[in-house]
Amino acid sequence: MEIKSGVNKVTFKAQAFNVNISGLLFTPEGFDSSQKYPTILFNEPGLAVKEMMGSAYGKQMARRGYVYLCWDRMGFGDSEGPKHKLKVDQAIEQTRDAISYLRTLPFVDRDRLYGAGTCGGSISMVTTAFTDKRIKAVATISAVLGAEGWVYGGMDREAVIELYKSANEARQKEYETGEVVLYDNMPERDEPFPDGTPVEVSDGYEYYKTNRCGLGTNYSSLLNLSNNEDVFLGGFVRYADIFYTPYLGIVGKNSAYYANTDDFYQNCSEPKELFVVEGAGHVDLYDKEEFITQAADKMDVFFKKY
Repeated sequence: MEIKSGVNKVTFKAQAFNVNISGLLFTPEGFDSSQKYPTILFNEPGLAVKEMMGSAYGKQMARRGYVYLCWDRMGFGDSEGPKHKLKVDQAIEQTRDAISYLRTLPFVDRDRLYGAGTCGGSISMVTTAFTDKRIKAVATISAVLGAEGWVYGGMDREAVIELYKSANEARQKEYETGEVVLYDNMPERDEPFPDGTPVEVSDGYEYYKTNRCGLGTNYSSLLNLSNNEDVFLGGFVRYADIFYTPYLGIVGKNSAYYANTDDFYQNCSEPKELFVVEGAGHVDLYDKEEFITQAADKMDVFFKKY
């Protein structure tokens, strides 16, 4: 297909699953397919689809001269595949295929191919980049890179075991009967959040459950309960010293998950940088123009070094 200046709908194959993955490819103004461009692959947060945060950053990075791809995970948004399964290992495989796809495009500069990921998308991007050195540098935005804190920190041993048991039984039921056990990651609420609710929880609702995130896209907050078998896969701060890929951590100063970026940064191999956005919380970096602009400017400066 012909790629034009602006936003292009594209698909690529997730080879391990034999399904088509849907993406949006952003290109700079005056795009010339005979030229080579620095390129960014972006992994969306959590259940988000490509029209949400990925597009907000895509517009910014295209203005700075980058080709930029955001995409829907298998089974989410416009991508093919089983619905509601947010599996980290599958997301890693799809990330590798997205890298392969980008490297087939004649206008992508293979020596300037970078990765970025936000919240849950930071997990699949960083995990991929541990061993996939086709990615020359990585930036995370509002990352959740330490399951020890954000999952296990508020749970005792019995609660963790019960979490896994319920996920295991959901898997067993689906295997035996074909019935998928779903739960709503953000169920509808009739009452305000009680005092003391973490701001990331209330802000998450404010983003995902209103037009702020771009409702009207085929976003769903429903998840397969067996996904909870994967929650520990964000716990790789202990391996950060062998990351061996240039790393930029971008995090809001007011984020309750600040430590998830800072811990990985402190333990990460060189070269590395930490960029703290004053006045921003976790979700503020998803769509608020003043904070996105700061993050995009910093990514541009950082990526140009590599």
